[in-house]
Amino acid sequence: MSRFIYCPISMSDHPYHVRSLDYNFYSLEELFYYYRKNRILIDNSIMEPDFVYWIRQQGEGMLAEKLTQIIKGKGTLIMYIEALLPYVNTFTDEEKQEFTESIRRLEDKKEYERRKMLADQMLDRGRYHSAILEYRRILDSHPYEPGEENFLVAVWHNLGIAYAYLFHFDEASSCFKMAYSYSGNEDTLEAVDFVEYAKDLLASEVKPYENDNFVHMLELSETRGLRQKEIQERTTNYLRSTM
Repeated sequence: MSRFIYCPISMSDHPYHVRSLDYNFYSLEELFYYYRKNRILIDNSIMEPDFVYWIRQQGEGMLAEKLTQIIKGKGTLIMYIEALLPYVNTFTDEEKQEFTESIRRLEDKKEYERRKMLADQMLDRGRYHSAILEYRRILDSHPYEPGEENFLVAVWHNLGIAYAYLFHFDEASSCFKMAYSYSGNEDTLEAVDFVEYAKDLLASEVKPYENDNFVHMLELSETRGLRQKEIQERTTNYLRSTM
């Protein structure tokens, strides 16, 4: 049975643009719904005067003043979140507590570390295209710094895994080779060997002749389907062992 949820702050005619996400939000409910699904991405980008002004425009002067004092006093993100959550009725009290604790655990993480956690989460859930985009954003936006070899190895390796799950074996091989260039780990070379093997196995499928009849084409299609399923199972089993 569906239920109605009372929202203390109404939808705004003018959205708030979170620059770090490049998204527009029309209410606190909408903003926190997004953060609830992607809590790894919450950061100090909402602790700024523009956000407070947006809250004030919704008629919440007392909340805006409280947020201003937290910012001026160099308060923490947790303090800021705790001030906002009473105005978010889409969370139960238990969910608010759990959300706050999860943010507390993430507070010491750097943005690029949180983004990798999000990409890893997408990878674990089988959202391979989304994971690839997120890993690419990390590599494009985060400059290499000495001492971060292990982080880069993990990003390139997991990017290779995402490509391999999609049967993009050339891209996967390139990613594993990049990971190896930072680590020199023999296990990464083994991953390169595997995707090359899977690529060759996929290429060795029986090709139809130009004059094949319909029945033979169906047989070939079935054979091809079984071969692809076999490759997929082998690939999945192997990649799970490397994560």
